[in-house]
Amino acid sequence: MSNRLSIADCSFRKASKSLTALLLLFTFFLLYAARFHAFAEGKPTVTLRAAEDVVHSGAAITLTAELSVPSSDELNIAVSGGSDALSIVIPRGKTSGSLKVNAGEYKNGDTEKYSVSAGTGYTPADNNAAAVTVLPKPQLTFYADHYTASPGQKLSINLKCMNAAALTLPLDVSLRLADGTVIEHFEFGGSKSSYTYKYKLSEDCEIPYSFIMYNEAAKKKATQIPVKITDLNRQKGVFRVDTKEKKIAISFDCGFDNKYTQYILDTLDEYNIKCTFFVTGVFVSGFPDMLQEIHKRGHEIGNHTANHKSLPKLTEEQVYDAVKSVNDRVYKKVGVTPRVMRPPYGSGNFNVHNITRMAGCEVIYWSHDSHDWMPECPAKEIIQRATTKLQNGSIVLFHNSAPKTKQTLRPILEKYKKLGYEIVPVSELIYHNYFTIDKMGVQKLKPGFSQVRPADLMKDYTPLIHVTGASSDDASPVSLKLSPVYSEKMQVMSKDDIAKVKKDPSLVQVKYDCGDSVAAPVRQGDKIGTAEFTFGKDVTFTAEVTALEDIAAYEPPADQPVAVSPTDVSSSDQAGVFAGHRLNYILDAIILLCLAAGSLLVFKMSKGK
Repeated sequence: MSNRLSIADCSFRKASKSLTALLLLFTFFLLYAARFHAFAEGKPTVTLRAAEDVVHSGAAITLTAELSVPSSDELNIAVSGGSDALSIVIPRGKTSGSLKVNAGEYKNGDTEKYSVSAGTGYTPADNNAAAVTVLPKPQLTFYADHYTASPGQKLSINLKCMNAAALTLPLDVSLRLADGTVIEHFEFGGSKSSYTYKYKLSEDCEIPYSFIMYNEAAKKKATQIPVKITDLNRQKGVFRVDTKEKKIAISFDCGFDNKYTQYILDTLDEYNIKCTFFVTGVFVSGFPDMLQEIHKRGHEIGNHTANHKSLPKLTEEQVYDAVKSVNDRVYKKVGVTPRVMRPPYGSGNFNVHNITRMAGCEVIYWSHDSHDWMPECPAKEIIQRATTKLQNGSIVLFHNSAPKTKQTLRPILEKYKKLGYEIVPVSELIYHNYFTIDKMGVQKLKPGFSQVRPADLMKDYTPLIHVTGASSDDASPVSLKLSPVYSEKMQVMSKDDIAKVKKDPSLVQVKYDCGDSVAAPVRQGDKIGTAEFTFGKDVTFTAEVTALEDIAAYEPPADQPVAVSPTDVSSSDQAGVFAGHRLNYILDAIILLCLAAGSLLVFKMSKGK
């Protein structure tokens, strides 16, 4: 009997051990299932919000993606709704990230909707859409097509928003000059639909001159109005330039055909000469490949009007269109806008000159007509006319389809070379500000202005420019001491300014952005970029920048933060990651405790055997 109980007891104990082991395994299975379930469910959910409910057409919209828990890795949140694929980056350990997008421009307004798309490492929230109301595109305009004024005259500028009543948000519009200078700000919207502003032109106002209405919300130009400047000191066009430099300009009129243009380009390349080609709209349309070749070879493209009609016989609107249309077409073809215009047949007057300048071009005639356009003119006479009685600043007229081009071009260029003249494009020869044009068509600097070489102006003074670069030995930053190498190109300055700078060269301000130019090791004497030197408002010239020496053991200023490796993680980041996985850590601890308890129970049961 006792033996039977002992055998039964032993069987019971074995069954208990097996049952206990099975229970432990089942417990571990449940715990790990719960752990992986928690991991799967641990993907943060993403909610999308827009900082703005209503924006102006074209204005910026700030979208923010918010996580339910901090991210354990960097997440790229895909956002749908824009015209382009959008992605908001949320750094590791953070709970949000933002992105700025520009609203569309709608004539009658619209609503733009954005939402989170499915992606890796996150789950879109059930309600994550952001809707933004976009107001109608503002219809900003000036009252007139153009203004007419003289230097020093006061203008009444009229600004209007045609659909101000539809703008429920105030719209900030600035009145600017063409160079970006802000004159004044105006607020349109609701009942505020128009303004009148008095503005006095400077005595030295640049030509061409125009005003811009700038939409500050959309960060873009809304409309522009040109000003026809009636300057009595510029009644003529430019026939010659009064300059100290031994430079002349040669030019080729390109009217209706393309007979010798390729030959001219190849010959100019042989002599390393750049010049100006005045093209008609007919040439632009008929020979677009040659237009691009002219530009590619580094020559200036000038304007010779749309159809080569005599400009004094046209109305003001026709003159403006004849010039402006060619400027626009040239820009569309080669990406540059002509700055100079030659009137067909050399025919113009004061009004034609003013309208041409309003359209953006200075009027250029010539001091020397080669007569290459005349079939009966002998080659010897063409060469003589183009090369005798030259002066500094002369402008010589040729044609791209002249019958004797192949007989005359090389001898003419050889003569220029022998005489020692530098040949430049017209725009490089003429002055663009501070000038008058006398009765003979000679362009001169205004009294009180002169030409000076930056190298001469700064020869006794070397401002040092300090930037931070990379050492050749390691990634430690070093300070590079730099010096400018000044250009020999003439700079126009007032005589008073020249005297001030020569007396105290430190008055010249230096602007230098090293960019990536010092990313590689820099040795003494290396030229690493260019600097911009300015004096006052209008005087600007550039110089090459050369490294003089390295200063070792560069120490960053005390207020400069020490660089941190991208792999470093701050304590706040660590806390965020821990918070994101807290449930997993708790489950791991429970599993370890259960394992220890089960092992102890089995051990005791085996002892009691």
